[in-house]
Amino acid sequence: MKKIILLGIWLLLFASLPGTLGDEGTGETEGTGSTEETGFRSWFSDDWNFSGAFSFAYQNNSHLEGEVTNHRFRSVMDAILSKNNLIFGATFEVGNFFPRDPDIRVDMYKRLDKIYVQWMPLEFDFTLGDYYAVFGRGITLNLTKNDKVVWDQTLRGVNGVWEHGNWSFQGLTGILNNAATLEDDVMAAGRISRTFMDRFILSGYYVFFDDYNDVQRDPLVNIGSASLELLSLFDFLDIYGELAISRNDYGYLKEDGHAGYLSANFYHNEFTFLFEFKDYENFNYKFNSPPTGDYEQEFFPAVNNRGFRILPQYHFAGTNTSVFFNLGRYESPQYDFDMYHYYAGVEQRDLFDRIYLYTLLSFRKLPDKTTKFQVDTSTQLTQYNSLLFSYIHRNIEDFFEEYSEDEMVIGFSRAPMITFSFLWQYSERLVIDQHHFFGGEIELNLLESLSLKFFGGSLKGGVICSGGTCYFEKPFKGVKLAFNYRF
Repeated sequence: MKKIILLGIWLLLFASLPGTLGDEGTGETEGTGSTEETGFRSWFSDDWNFSGAFSFAYQNNSHLEGEVTNHRFRSVMDAILSKNNLIFGATFEVGNFFPRDPDIRVDMYKRLDKIYVQWMPLEFDFTLGDYYAVFGRGITLNLTKNDKVVWDQTLRGVNGVWEHGNWSFQGLTGILNNAATLEDDVMAAGRISRTFMDRFILSGYYVFFDDYNDVQRDPLVNIGSASLELLSLFDFLDIYGELAISRNDYGYLKEDGHAGYLSANFYHNEFTFLFEFKDYENFNYKFNSPPTGDYEQEFFPAVNNRGFRILPQYHFAGTNTSVFFNLGRYESPQYDFDMYHYYAGVEQRDLFDRIYLYTLLSFRKLPDKTTKFQVDTSTQLTQYNSLLFSYIHRNIEDFFEEYSEDEMVIGFSRAPMITFSFLWQYSERLVIDQHHFFGGEIELNLLESLSLKFFGGSLKGGVICSGGTCYFEKPFKGVKLAFNYRF
């Protein structure tokens, strides 16, 4: 019923567009003096662009027990139809598992994952249906897609943006659409921004959230936020600051919360210096993702912590060599422990005109202690052939034990057609009654728009983080097949 209602609204909106369904009248045809209809039929027959993508994934995990079948598949079809300032889009999905947790057995499902129409006349941008949205640095609102951690969250409703001179206004409302959580949460939000002298941007944000399905807790969240961004100040400094206050009754977060964030990026010739300060308290929601405590591959929780980090980086002039160092230190009053992360590295491009080299050494405590060494290299053998190598070593000390992990990948690539690689993983701690994991992968780019990837072997799994979002990838043993086509 919801889909039928949405389709009806779209048709009404479509019919009301000026100059599209016969409002333009008639025009003379050159050389004949006759007239030609420019209404409904002509509008639907001219200048349409159709594009999209199709993907198919299959996997068979023999580590799963007690299941009727271990055969998992998922197919996704994206389609976009556009003309001038109007875009129609839809995503259709068929499968019997959810990518974020493939171990959960579900009956085969078919669903319209996303559908939207977008109209962009002059200074306006209207979307009806599914859309992504980010306010500022994502502190108050961050609805995005992150394939690395299998996260895809949109808001299904209405979104409107008006850009007029130095002013920008945005209002949105709808229901959270997330295949990973399958929850229906209502949200409304607004943004107003003003630019001064093309360098100063002052913004205000407001977010209202209601999990109306949870009748026991009845969680409500109200967030107000303001940010100031200074671009190219004195031609060598960028500054961004934001302060957000929340009033909430959100399950275990009964108290009000706040988030303070400050970023200053200094750059001069070959030298850059980044400073960040963060102060988060009771500020972790389904719809936001504040800047993490550290760089993208790591994760510090944004619920309760405060601290800073500095990241100087220097590029040696006349060379392709860069060095960097990070110092981050945070405290968590809620969990009564300090979190810190130090890392340093070297990036070398075109060594001997053939080799790319990246090395990283890091140490962090969160609250477990992890020491990591990482090296990535790519050696160009000929114009089209390259040799790939990657190695990571971790030593982890948590509350219960101390153990080490290793991972090595050796690969060969012949651009742009084929890449194959061999993977070895080791865990000193038993995972599914084994220490060593082996696998092989081959990727074929049959056409510019067509790719095929096959993996066979075993993976130890573990926590994967990116941009403040994490999920646990379970151990795997079997085969995976992925097919992608763009048109």
